[in-house]
Amino acid sequence: MLNLTCPWSGDPAPKIKKINDYGQTLVVDDEKNIHAKYFFSADKRQNKGLLIPVAAQVENLTIAKWERISIQGKLERKFNQKGWFKCLQDSQGFYTEIVFGEPIKYEIWIKLVEDGDVFFDSGMYEGNARPYSQWRASNTFWNKLITSRY
Repeated sequence: MLNLTCPWSGDPAPKIKKINDYGQTLVVDDEKNIHAKYFFSADKRQNKGLLIPVAAQVENLTIAKWERISIQGKLERKFNQKGWFKCLQDSQGFYTEIVFGEPIKYEIWIKLVEDGDVFFDSGMYEGNARPYSQWRASNTFWNKLITSRY
């Protein structure tokens, strides 16, 4: 992999199952690792030849990789113990309810990634002193997983 540091939020951030206008996509391999791939021929930017180093002007280049072993440990320590909870707020910001869901193990989570319910969200942009990346799901999706309310 090349060591390139560039903004990676908004439209350039890769998504599962489709190559974006920047030539990027997310792919889950047979071992259930996640790869961010770049395809120079699919990059629609007019000046891509100037932006992309010659060494990266190739097809199917892995530009980032999340290994199952790393994600699985973190995910299952957080979500596969006794389940998960979420605090709900009213329109004024007051907490009104706690909702709970079943434990989530890696096999379930990676399927949610493959289906697009869990997605990559990057805060890697110029001017951000603390660049980050995370995996998220919409509130609508989490609401579908609620099994009890208090």
